Amino acid sequence: MRDILRGDLGSDGVLVSDTMEIRAIADHYSLREIVLHSMHAGIDLILLADRFDAMRLHAELIDLVAVGELNEATIDDGVRRVLKLKLAHHLVTPTADGDDG
Repeated sequence: MRDILRGDLGSDGVLVSDTMEIRAIADHYSLREIVLHSMHAGIDLILLADRFDAMRLHAELIDLVAVGELNEATIDDGVRRVLKLKLAHHLVTPTADGDDG
């Protein structure tokens, strides 16, 4: 996804996953693997329904960065894209010091 959408097509929009609880994914991959593959694919927002816990996903994300399997800059890029989208739709307000949110 990253190569085609961001590279070939030049998209800088937010990439959102389908729910990760679909059996084709959840029955074959651990939450850690799902997070790792999603981030490497360029996903900015990982959707969960009820099988996985968001706090556990967050913990896996933090650990993947800590052990060097994920680059923090990749996460930061996704956060910027999400904040840019929120700003465009007036879902957040820029602060006086220039930070979003």
